[in-house]
Amino acid sequence: MKFFSRIRPTATLLLMVAAVLLLTQTKLSGQATGDVTGVVKDTTGAVIPKANVTLTDQATGLARSETSNGDGAFAFAGVLPALTYKITVTAPNFESWESQPFAVRAGDVAGSAGRVEERHDLSA
Repeated sequence: MKFFSRIRPTATLLLMVAAVLLLTQTKLSGQATGDVTGVVKDTTGAVIPKANVTLTDQATGLARSETSNGDGAFAFAGVLPALTYKITVTAPNFESWESQPFAVRAGDVAGSAGRVEERHDLSA
């Protein structure tokens, strides 16, 4: 029985150290991303709800899409750091809009106010 009484405190200490390391790992990994937010507006400054907003990492080709809310706002949380992201916005009755490439770094909150040009379709 003495053998088990010596193992129990050691096992408890190892379990506590493992728990601290896991919590530290989770905390560090939680800071390894950034956020990209913005508002979709037309050329007059009016917000465009329900616009399709796509965030693309041009280096990898990975893309994520969101729909702007009633206030034209969109948000991409937990974006992995990269140097060449772009945003593409499409909405019915509007020309699509594409941002210039931009970087997202860990802890960043990158804002982008996308403006969409109104499309005028002329027919005979």
